[in-house]
Amino acid sequence: MKIEIYSVSALEKKKELLDLGREKLGEKASIPPVMFAPLDGKKLGYYDLSSNQIVISEDLLSSACLASIFLHELAHYLQYRDFGYSSHDSVFRKIASSLGLDEGFDKAKVTISESERSRMRAKADKLMRLSSSPFSAESKEAYKKAQEIMAKYSLSEKEEERIYRVVLTDKKRMLAAEKMIGAAVALLTGAFIIRDTRDSVRVLSAYGSLFQVESALYFYSYFISELKAEEKRARECVKDFDSASFAAGLAENLLRRIRGNADASSCALEIARSRNEKKYRQISGLSIRRSRSRYSVSSRESYSAGSYASQRLTLTRSTVRRIEC
Repeated sequence: MKIEIYSVSALEKKKELLDLGREKLGEKASIPPVMFAPLDGKKLGYYDLSSNQIVISEDLLSSACLASIFLHELAHYLQYRDFGYSSHDSVFRKIASSLGLDEGFDKAKVTISESERSRMRAKADKLMRLSSSPFSAESKEAYKKAQEIMAKYSLSEKEEERIYRVVLTDKKRMLAAEKMIGAAVALLTGAFIIRDTRDSVRVLSAYGSLFQVESALYFYSYFISELKAEEKRARECVKDFDSASFAAGLAENLLRRIRGNADASSCALEIARSRNEKKYRQISGLSIRRSRSRYSVSSRESYSAGSYASQRLTLTRSTVRRIEC
C-alpha cells in the first residue's frame, strides 16, 4: 500500500491534472488516478502498472513543472496500454509529443530546481522570523527579502498544513473484526482511521503524520497476519469452526486489552488522533457518522478461541519508537 499526501491543494491539483488528461485524450478517456506521495531520492514520479496509478513526488505539488511531469507519466501509461512496455524510445517520444510535451523537457533540471526551491523555502522562513525583530530597519529589510524570494519561487508565507493517508485494506466485503482491528491500531498510533465506500468497494484508511500512518500500516498488517496464523491453528482444534466468529473474538479482546493498558502516553495518542480527525474533516469537508461495529456470533466456541488467541499478540509499544503527537 502506498502512502499519499492529503491536503486541499493536493485534491485540487489531482482534479486539475485529470482535467488536463481528458483535455488531451477526450472527455470519455480513461485516465489513471493521480497520487502525490513521499518518494525516495531524486525520483519525481512514475506510472505504477500494478495499481494503474500515476505517482508524483509531493515536492512537486506547487511546481511550475507539475503538468509536464504528469504528461510524461501519462505517456508511459499510454505506451503500456497500447504497446505493453515502457521505455524512453522513439515510440514514447511520439506519444509525449502528441500530448504536447516539450521535446526538450528534462526531468534532471526539475530535480535541481526543486532542490533549490526547498533551500529558498528555508531561507524565506528564516527571514520571516527575523522580520519580527525589535529593530525596525532590520525587520523591514528581512521582510522585503523574504517577499522577494517567495515571489520568485511561488512560495506562500505559510506552507499548507498537510496530513498523509494510507489505505489499510479495500474489499467489497469487510468483516466487522477488520474495522475493530483498525480501531485498535488507532489507539496504538494516534492515526485517525475511518472506513468509507468507493465504487462499491469498502476502504479502511489511516490519516496522520508520515510516521503515524507508517506505524498504522505496520500494526494493521501485523495484526491481520497474526489473525490468519491463529485462525489456521484454531481450525484444527475447534469443531464447526466459524471464521467470522473467531475474528470477532480476537479483535474485540484485542481492543479490550489495549484500552485496559491505557497510560499517560495513551492520552497523548488520543489527542493526536483527535487532531488528525479534525484535519481530515477540514480537508474533506465531510461530516463523520459514527457507528458501532455490528457482528453476529454463530459459533460461541470459535469466538472464545479467537478471544484466547488474542492473548498471544504482542502489544508492547517499544515496537513503535515514538509517536509524533
